[in-house]
Amino acid sequence: RVRSSAASDVYKRQAAARGRGQSARFDMTIPYFDAHCDTVTSVLKYGGNLEKNEYQLDLTRLAAYAPVAQFFAVWGGQYEEKTALLRSALQKSGRGVLCRSVAEAKTAAERGQIAAFLSLEGMEQLDCSTERLREAHERDGLILVNLCWNSDNELCGSAMDGGGGLTDKGRAFVRAAQDMGVAIDLSHASERTFWDVLEVSTRPVLASHSNAAVLCSDFPRNLTDAQF
Repeated sequence: RVRSSAASDVYKRQAAARGRGQSARFDMTIPYFDAHCDTVTSVLKYGGNLEKNEYQLDLTRLAAYAPVAQFFAVWGGQYEEKTALLRSALQKSGRGVLCRSVAEAKTAAERGQIAAFLSLEGMEQLDCSTERLREAHERDGLILVNLCWNSDNELCGSAMDGGGGLTDKGRAFVRAAQDMGVAIDLSHASERTFWDVLEVSTRPVLASHSNAAVLCSDFPRNLTDAQF
């Protein structure tokens, strides 16, 4: 609650500054912006609901920190069911909206709502298909994808599996995804895939939930200093 009040105060001060024609040195429109959570899968698999549960995150607790943004990841299959669950929970609770852009996130922040975003953890859930990605992007607002999860697939090697790089299909996929406005998430990808993606990328990429190899070098998913 203390953090929520502080975040709101920051937003109000900066909104007032913009209204006076001033520009804030740091744009903290959404002070808390998290790039990954698995709560949708937990709810569907273990029970409960998104509005209030006993997991690490729910809409009620998240709303206390508004303005706030949260990416909700889909992993392990059942893409349609999980996407529908997220959309329904947001609508039913009235606490947030599913956003497709920075502009929509800022509008949600101005209304004191959760700016929810949809991501996909592992393109094998959509058959590594560019066309299925396009459909999900246009229909559901999917804007962030991990090329793989913990196993190699048609697009690339995983950090937890063979460790290979981008395939030819993967290179074409990265270009197509970025062209349509979908960001590439490199968490779970092998280090070779990481560098291959940077080689072909025309837009920024990110690692939504990776740690530092300098702190724990024996976990394959952690990023080296060079990758950071």
